Amino acid sequence: MNKKCVYVVALCGLAVFASAVDVSMTGNDAPGFSSFNSGVNWSNGLPPGPGTNYFVNGRNMRTPEKK
Repeated sequence: MNKKCVYVVALCGLAVFASAVDVSMTGNDAPGFSSFNSGVNWSNGLPPGPGTNYFVNGRNMRTPEKK
């Protein structure tokens, strides 16, 4: 087995162990605020990012205001 093939198999094996974290919205976005770019209303307190599953659970999520 060549080195390239070994790396591909190793990376595929790591992907099996990778799992996304679940984060829920804890409140509604107020006018002028957006949970798309803020962590204020997320259960982990962080702005949205990769590797995470986000659940709005019927809350109001506003889009960022145009500047």
